[in-house]
Amino acid sequence: MRTNGNLTTVFLVADGSIGEDLLSYGDSIFIQSGGGIGRDIKIYNNSNISISDGAIGRDFLTYNSSRIKISGGTIYRSVVSSNTSYLKIAGGSKLRSISGYNESQTILTGGSTAENIITNDYSYALLSGGFVDGILNPKHNSQITVYGSGFNYPLGSIADVSGTLTGTLANGDPLNVDFTREGNGAILLTNPNIADFDYDGIVNFADFVVLASYWQNTDCAILNNCEGVDFGPDGDVDLDDLKQFASNWLDNITP
Repeated sequence: MRTNGNLTTVFLVADGSIGEDLLSYGDSIFIQSGGGIGRDIKIYNNSNISISDGAIGRDFLTYNSSRIKISGGTIYRSVVSSNTSYLKIAGGSKLRSISGYNESQTILTGGSTAENIITNDYSYALLSGGFVDGILNPKHNSQITVYGSGFNYPLGSIADVSGTLTGTLANGDPLNVDFTREGNGAILLTNPNIADFDYDGIVNFADFVVLASYWQNTDCAILNNCEGVDFGPDGDVDLDDLKQFASNWLDNITP
């Protein structure tokens, strides 16, 4: 199945299925909220993709400045992003590796990965949540940033070529993963910004939406400090918290 042209929209219903590859070109929009793709999904040329449920039987491949968000579902093979594409993974299961090439960006805030996280050729990955049952493997002038605390290595770049990294990721998930660096690949350890409520490495409008959802709430003492929005914490979300948030506005750890 192939979509072309400007703003071509494909919506796959919960009980639908496509037995072949799905190819998306030319500013297309693809939304999967259920059902199944029997083979690969290949995304090109500024397409926008959202996957919240369902299954992809083989690989998920993105190219050429596409933007993709995965918040659920199962991908039975690998996820590969390349050519300056942007991939954000907030949930779901990936049964093989996640790989980035050619200046792509991959943001992992949740979900699970059964194999490796690989970056290559000036690509970048941020790991702030989720479970990795493989290795971190930055190669050839690429970088993986691990966003969290309590690491068994000091903050900053890891000098060891290989080893095991433990700690707690920004969203609270435990981290215990092996790593191998190759060809000037880097692993950078950093603490999360207190105003980055969605743990994606930048304080922006998405985080402001979280703050706004708790505005003038007075029950933060029993609501986990209102997801951290109550900076004090003093039990409520008020002007003091807004000022603290504003002081971190547009802070960005991504390249």
